[in-house]
Amino acid sequence: MTSNEVKALRKKADLTQQELSDILEVNRSAVAQWETGSTSPSRSQVAMMEAMEEAIDNRKEADWNRFLKRAAGSLTLAVFLRWYKGDL
Repeated sequence: MTSNEVKALRKKADLTQQELSDILEVNRSAVAQWETGSTSPSRSQVAMMEAMEEAIDNRKEADWNRFLKRAAGSLTLAVFLRWYKGDL
């Protein structure tokens, strides 16, 4: 995932760098570095962001925002995938 794609996803999800870092359980500076291209996210972080993007594209924005608020910041892959499948 390129630096532009990370930033575009974050903006599409209407998240700050801090909020995205909380979801992916990394430091805010990691997200900033991904967006500038000085470092790259790990494969698991890319997979999570790709799943987030697919979910945003396939579900109503209101559902996405409501879920993020309910998740209260820390979002594990298992919880995210349950939401993505519509189990939450």
